[in-house]
Amino acid sequence: GDMRIAYILGEFPSISETFILREILALTARGFDVSIFSIRRPSSSCTHAAAEALASGTLYPSPLARLLRNQIAAWMEFRGTYARLLASACVPRPGALHGLRDLAIAADFAVRARAAGIAHVHAHFAFQPADIARPLAALLGTRWSVSVHARDIFTQTPDVLSRKLRDAAFTAVCTELGRQRLAEIAPALSVYRIVLARHGLPPPASRSESSDEPVVLAVGRLEEKKGFRHLIEAADILKRRGCLFQCVLAGDGSLRLELERLIVEKSLRGIV
Repeated sequence: GDMRIAYILGEFPSISETFILREILALTARGFDVSIFSIRRPSSSCTHAAAEALASGTLYPSPLARLLRNQIAAWMEFRGTYARLLASACVPRPGALHGLRDLAIAADFAVRARAAGIAHVHAHFAFQPADIARPLAALLGTRWSVSVHARDIFTQTPDVLSRKLRDAAFTAVCTELGRQRLAEIAPALSVYRIVLARHGLPPPASRSESSDEPVVLAVGRLEEKKGFRHLIEAADILKRRGCLFQCVLAGDGSLRLELERLIVEKSLRGIV
């Protein structure tokens, strides 16, 4: 049925987060009504056409004066809940100021979205989006969930991560490696739901069968963390084993020249 979901994102539209855009479009196609709340405005004017249509309805935090006025509105509207969240955010501890900032943004979003009938709050990344989704869901009286990816689960300490995720209705993780790490570092989470939700692509309706050679296709930013160097080295191993194949890298980034040099160095021109 028609269910209203709030998506809390760090930045929207974001040219590199196509996996989030595809997820939102897939939910919309299934009859869900998705409201997007973005912490930051887009850092690039370059955007996907599909995201452009969604951007007009995206909510960003109010300017400071209105944000503060909305704290009073939140106090009036969500009295007990807002007071409890505020008291907990004021407990002196590392990152307490961040907690107050995140509550202020959540309250601003809650006041502006209270008429929207939101039934569930979902965040992408267990960083600030999750820290805003938690109080936002509490104010709206709904459950919340989070999708975790890589940096958020591999660079945060286990105690920080398990504290952030402990009251999420479920945590979606996009790789088996990530799922194993979550199960290890946050055993308390295993009583909650950890869902393995891989990022897929719908296969094209028609496939061209022009080549008998298998094609290894990789699409992404040419940056260190994407691991393209390892793919080129793997292609070199396959070539030395006498395999016939094509390897296509699509993308751009700071490692472009270095990767092109590596392809020449390994005599892989015409293959990669």
